[in-house]
Amino acid sequence: MTLINDFKPIKRTITNYIIPGEEDSTTVNNKKIENLPSGLFYCSPSATPIYETESLSFYSKNKLPKFTNLFNEKLNISQFDYHILPKSPKDTVIRSYNATYSYISSSLNVVPYSKSIIKKLKIPFSISVSPYRNLHEGDAPIPVVNPEKLAMCTGCRAYINPFVTFIDDNSRYRCNICNHINTLPQFYKWSGKKSMKRPELVNPIVDYVFPMAPEDLTSSIYLFIIDVSFISIQSGMVYTVANTILEALDKIPNPNGKASVGFLTVDSSVHFYKFDSKTERPSMIVLTDLEDVFLPSPQGLFTNIKESRKAIEEFLKKLNKIFSFSYVNNNAFGSALKAGYEIIKNIGGKIIVFQSILPDVGLGTLKTRNSDEEKESTLFQPYNKYYPQFAKDCSQNKICIDLFLFPHQYMDIATISTLSRGTGGSVYVYENFNSSVKGDQIKLVNELTMVLSKSMGHNALARVFLSKGLNIVKAHGNITQLSTDRYIIPMLNPENTYTFELDVSDNIKETTVSIQVILVHIDDKGERKVRIITQSFPTSSNLTSIIENIDICTLCTFLAKRAVDTTFNSGPEVARKSIENTCLDIVKSLHQLFFSKDEKKLLKIPTTLKLLPLFSLALINNEAFRNSKNVTPDMRSYLLNQLYSKSLNSIMNMVIPRFYSLHSLNSKVGQPIENMKGSIIFPYAQNLCSDRIEGKGIYLIENGLEIYIWISKNSDSNLLQSLFHNNYDSITSGKVELPEPQNDYSEIIHKLIKKIRNHHILSHNCYPVIYVVKENSQNILKRNFFANLIEDRHNYSPSYPQYLNILLKGLRE
Repeated sequence: MTLINDFKPIKRTITNYIIPGEEDSTTVNNKKIENLPSGLFYCSPSATPIYETESLSFYSKNKLPKFTNLFNEKLNISQFDYHILPKSPKDTVIRSYNATYSYISSSLNVVPYSKSIIKKLKIPFSISVSPYRNLHEGDAPIPVVNPEKLAMCTGCRAYINPFVTFIDDNSRYRCNICNHINTLPQFYKWSGKKSMKRPELVNPIVDYVFPMAPEDLTSSIYLFIIDVSFISIQSGMVYTVANTILEALDKIPNPNGKASVGFLTVDSSVHFYKFDSKTERPSMIVLTDLEDVFLPSPQGLFTNIKESRKAIEEFLKKLNKIFSFSYVNNNAFGSALKAGYEIIKNIGGKIIVFQSILPDVGLGTLKTRNSDEEKESTLFQPYNKYYPQFAKDCSQNKICIDLFLFPHQYMDIATISTLSRGTGGSVYVYENFNSSVKGDQIKLVNELTMVLSKSMGHNALARVFLSKGLNIVKAHGNITQLSTDRYIIPMLNPENTYTFELDVSDNIKETTVSIQVILVHIDDKGERKVRIITQSFPTSSNLTSIIENIDICTLCTFLAKRAVDTTFNSGPEVARKSIENTCLDIVKSLHQLFFSKDEKKLLKIPTTLKLLPLFSLALINNEAFRNSKNVTPDMRSYLLNQLYSKSLNSIMNMVIPRFYSLHSLNSKVGQPIENMKGSIIFPYAQNLCSDRIEGKGIYLIENGLEIYIWISKNSDSNLLQSLFHNNYDSITSGKVELPEPQNDYSEIIHKLIKKIRNHHILSHNCYPVIYVVKENSQNILKRNFFANLIEDRHNYSPSYPQYLNILLKGLRE
């Protein structure tokens, strides 16, 4: 990338919502939005601003979309919080956030009639689906239905939904997916809009439940594989994990009393634990043949939590002591995985792994890969095919794998993480974990407790129905494809999102197209459920209507996930070029459609896309793709997995951090927002550049994974004393937990941090660690803090004004 140095600095302001006194409204997609609350607020997703598209007739009067000259634009990253819903063709459809956007969103909310239009615009068409997300405070539960008879289309097998069309005196209906005519079951007794009360006819998302006899209810199986090598014991990992599982036993979903657990420990051997109702503790069986793994006993290797509660508790209390004098530094992780698979392959379940070192004996051995010697294009591909094949076997047998990794040296997360990606699981990384550091210990406890207590869908089979003319190009996320429209997800994790890249394959003749996602699964009660998520979109050949209804957040989420796929296949350098080229191609295509050659002197872009260059630059800046030797391959792999699997809101926060001033809070900060349950007012978000840092300031940056608090040498000593109970020189920089609040100021800061953490633990099960950064802190701490200021120039990327000049230069070529 060529850096252009003689650029004119841009005077710009980034605020989260509007500063009172400056403006009392803003414009989103040409709509003036009045009376927004001041400051960013963390709240339930239902409080996020949602706006519908205009009717298509509105755009027929407007030949050109609204364009913005980026060199004159005042940036406002709060617009990443504004979301668009397609105009509903039905007045009766419930248009709540809970029923639509938080579960399914589209980059294009008006779909082009033809493939040629898609090619001209070069704007990717993608759908993001978060089918099992956690409910935040204030969210309404998903409606549950149990009809006498299922109303399914006999043509395509799609379920009846709010977007079907009733005909023939309401005795039949036309499927909105395939247009097939179906007979409406008599029990609906539908006779006009006022009588249409059934949830499946008014809610775009519903759960069908199929009650089962108690003896037919399935049980949940949790199998723990724990690394007990020397470093795992010395770091306190084994003690903390065992104690957290012990404390969380009552939180494991177990409504029918059938939940079971099993344990394997591993160092240079694999240790089974056989539970017997006649004994108070399990007996250990050691497997030394690491190549030919077999089960030493057909029974007792996992046990019912209620029936063996005392034995399980005794085992967890003494686990750390059993291996406290072990000095083994070898690990047979691959063989332990095989043993775990043999235990639960016939029943399915979840394997939860706790691993500290590189597997170097037995099945699936790995070696340290030198990033200086190995090609970057292969560094993020699995070194040993054992792991992706093992993941495939697990997925087919309804087994999900969650990874808790504790690297102190190279672990080859690029290879090991294929276990989670291929089975619908998640990856958690605790670099240089030390249980004596409170920040490390509290993060692990909170995240592991959430994994054990969260509600999940088991044995899920997903199918995606699309209207004629649409087809799936590729799916991104921790999901396994069975056929063109069928997918298997062993475990529906609430934090996981799946993104589908779509294409318009044929000219569309209908005025609307629909998408329906069906998930057949078993809930925590052991009952069979089918979750139905449906969305309908208007179609048009009018470029203005298409461009004005682009959802920038869904588009950017897709670009991030596609860039991750590119990195896995070709390396981060190719991914960076792809990000830059996509942004430039979109800008170029729109200029060719709407402007003459003379107007290429100006960097104009549609208002709905004006944040695309900022996001593209931020994505290149992100550690997952950053052109920097300071990012280790393991941490890059971890971040790639986060971006690949997490939700839209989580990805936006990871890529576009939030930056707050803490030394000049107004009286409203920390106060609840009226009529928005669970939300509080935050300080105004600062520009993501270092010129906003004052010599006397205290600042907080959070990116969804970490929280950084910057304190200046000349910061107010009273505020520092209140927040840290110390003066500047005595405050320890690095990983910390703030002391208990002493006054109103520290109480507000604690409230803000608690809200940030609660938001992220619900959104993507991450409990951010706090780092204090001072002017005289170690370079690595300061570097990590300033890396979040994405508008600054860094040695690995240009500043935002420079990046705009690069785009302009590319536009002129």
